[in-house]
Amino acid sequence: MKNILEDREEVDYVEDLKSEYISSNTLKIAATIKYDSEEITHNILEVLQEDINKLTNDAAKREQIKRLIHKSTELVLTHTTEIIKEMEEDIREEFPYVTEIDLEQSEKNIRKDYMGLIPLSTDEQGSEQRPVNKS
Repeated sequence: MKNILEDREEVDYVEDLKSEYISSNTLKIAATIKYDSEEITHNILEVLQEDINKLTNDAAKREQIKRLIHKSTELVLTHTTEIIKEMEEDIREEFPYVTEIDLEQSEKNIRKDYMGLIPLSTDEQGSEQRPVNKS
């Protein structure tokens, strides 16, 4: 399981992996993942490159924009992690007997107008598989 997660380019490493059988055919998995912000930024920049080019022809300004996007990616990952950690602390404070908390982002956070723009998987040859944009 750990290898499946770590084989993704967006994952730097898996810190912790837990599994628990809930019933004979139900397995719960929880993982603490360190994301690779460089790879995530690269994927975002692929999507935004045309927009960046439209903003300016100045190569130095394009680099500044790219650095700003990288910083934004780092901030989003950091802030999201902090929010989750704080929510877990709030729950533990109110319910100290809770031994394990598993919070994750809702799939409703995925904006439909961006869905499929950033590659989420690769095929067997390693080329990106992108859903066809039907707009």
